[in-house]
Amino acid sequence: MTANTPEKPRPAQAAVVPLDQIGVADVSRGAAVFDAWLRDISGGYVNLERLKDAAEVLPVIGNIIALVDAVGDIVNLASAKEPDPWDWVSLGINLIGVIPAPPTMAAARKGLRPMLTLARQEGKDILGDALVEIIIGHLNADLLGELDTFLVDAQAQLDSILGEAAKTGEQLINNTADAIDAIILGKLDSKGDLDKATKLAQKVSETWKSDPSVAFENAFGALSNAYSAMGKGAANTLMSNAVPTRVQKEVLDYTKQFRTLAPQMSGKLMSLGSTANKGSIKNMLLVLHNSSVKWHLRNPKALPTVVKQDKVTEAKHQGSKGRTESITNQGPATKAANDQKNEVCTSTCNRINFALGSESLHHTDFSLPGPFPVTWTRTYNSRLDKLDDGVLGARWVTEFTTCIDVVDQGVVFHDMDGRSHAYPLPKQGK
Repeated sequence: MTANTPEKPRPAQAAVVPLDQIGVADVSRGAAVFDAWLRDISGGYVNLERLKDAAEVLPVIGNIIALVDAVGDIVNLASAKEPDPWDWVSLGINLIGVIPAPPTMAAARKGLRPMLTLARQEGKDILGDALVEIIIGHLNADLLGELDTFLVDAQAQLDSILGEAAKTGEQLINNTADAIDAIILGKLDSKGDLDKATKLAQKVSETWKSDPSVAFENAFGALSNAYSAMGKGAANTLMSNAVPTRVQKEVLDYTKQFRTLAPQMSGKLMSLGSTANKGSIKNMLLVLHNSSVKWHLRNPKALPTVVKQDKVTEAKHQGSKGRTESITNQGPATKAANDQKNEVCTSTCNRINFALGSESLHHTDFSLPGPFPVTWTRTYNSRLDKLDDGVLGARWVTEFTTCIDVVDQGVVFHDMDGRSHAYPLPKQGK
């Protein structure tokens, strides 16, 4: 490769992980990015909470993860001087996970989304066995069936699915722009908006992650509740002062530009159903199907998992199990792993922790033998700022000097290994 060879663009990356490893903090982070964008373009006058009250009803399937990522893709497309083609691909994949029609295919579309994300990020003509087995396990967690058949059906339905995705995406863009305009021009009734918010908002429950059997009445209400689930939601108060004319003009110019994406939605997304488009969803489905066929040829003992009505099916090969999801934004690490309990390295050779970037080290000063031997080992952790005035020196701790701090409505235990653990205060009498 010469210095003048342009670097091949890399699509935006998303994590494809087991669903039970995606927390509310991860989804809240994606919603927080959207909230920050709203504040940025409006000088702080528009936020997600107020948008929820102003926007029209937009029903979506209960996949808040896909919804957050779809809104993020729209923001990326609207903010870029020259939209990245990969953002259109990502938007198409994410909208597949939230479109409300036809409802009978909701589970299938939800199952398809992480498969397509894996194929897009691998960028290969054939996927390896490990990825195919993950996909098989993911499919069978929700839809008992043969992967090859599922992918053939998905190809046959792709044009209609993309058509519905384009409609939903166009509504999402126009509703967002209309709501921003209404807020910035003061065309809102406070009591009416609060009543509307009460009726439309969906509570974040045990099905908040990804449940095709649940429908969110309003996409923006679901986003707002995902954000406020971490206690970050903005108060829905009326602006005490009128929005300056200069700010109004800037925002209206922005939403005008934002709306230019809506007419492009159908053409851009429908092109993802063509094999002529190298990075299309249709080609990703072909990659997935071909990979599955070759996997079965390499694993002839792997029988189909379709349940037969007239006979007993015996499976000779057990693929990996587990439902997965793809998510673009993830919450930052809040704790360091215990390096005594993990089989993989948790830090560099120089003891810099991978999760938090903290430095830690252990130093043994002396050992005393006897019936009750004592080993005096000190641990330093650069994050132990609470122990800056510790008796052993700043940020040093031993098993004899561990301590508990009361912080807000909870406690933080500073353990002998230098890690800190937060716990809620016990209820009175407990």
